[in-house]
This record gives sequence, structure tokens and C-alpha cells, in this order.
Amino acid sequence: MCYLHIYFCLTTHNSTAQICPIQPPFSLLKLIKDGSDCYQSLSSSYIGECINDYQFRLHLSSCSSYPTFDRHLQCVATWIEGFHTYFVTRILSKIYNPNDNPYACFYYVTKDKDISSSFSLNMATDGSCRDLNSRHMATVMTLSSN
Repeated sequence: MCYLHIYFCLTTHNSTAQICPIQPPFSLLKLIKDGSDCYQSLSSSYIGECINDYQFRLHLSSCSSYPTFDRHLQCVATWIEGFHTYFVTRILSKIYNPNDNPYACFYYVTKDKDISSSFSLNMATDGSCRDLNSRHMATVMTLSSN
């Protein structure tokens, strides 16, 4: 897949903002982290809109042993492979560990995405996009438009 090339380009060149392929707000209908369903945090988890179409806020409330994940994200790359739309975001909110990757990688199945209904959005554990297709490693969110 081409995501390793995209990641290299983003980290070695000054990536610019672009319109995000998803347009919030969205509420979470289902959340899977590391292969485990998280039910108790759904009502307070969301993807929120920001002041422009280049950014969004991802807020996943704490679930079991996972702390709250709250990030402001700016879209910097989008590409389509088959029926999958991939996009990479730069993390704008404070990164607590300087060794953390400043990017987050997502994908959704393009043919299933209908804003009037629900769709699944996968987020990799890091900015490399390598584990996006692993239900046991990626964060899988089933979203519904508000």
C-alpha cells in the first residue's frame, strides 16, 4: 500500500491543510478499542466540528483501562484505494510525550459512507497507517451524523 510513502512525505515535507473527507458533527454508535467493545463511554464520545472544514475534534471518553482521548486534528492528506478512503491528520492539540507521532491515520469504506446513515471509521494506533485493517489494534468507530 502507498501509506508508507505518504507518511514519509508528510514527515519530511511541510504538509498543508486540506478539506477533510468527513464533515462532523458525528455521534458514536459503537466503539471498539484493541478488539474490545466500549459501551460506557459512548454517550460522551463524539467527533465535533471546528471553525473550518480542515479540522475536527475527536473526543473519546475513557473506557475500561483506556484514558480519555481528546484531540484537535487537521487534515493534511487524503487518498482512495479501491472502496477505501484514507486520510491523515496532524494532531494540533498538545502532545504529552515528545516522542509521540504528530499524525493520526484514518480510513472508511467509501461505498458504504452515506452521511444520512451510519458508517465505520478506523483509526490507526499511530500515524503510520499500518494497523488500520486490524480490528484488534485499530480503534473502530461506528458513527452517525447528528
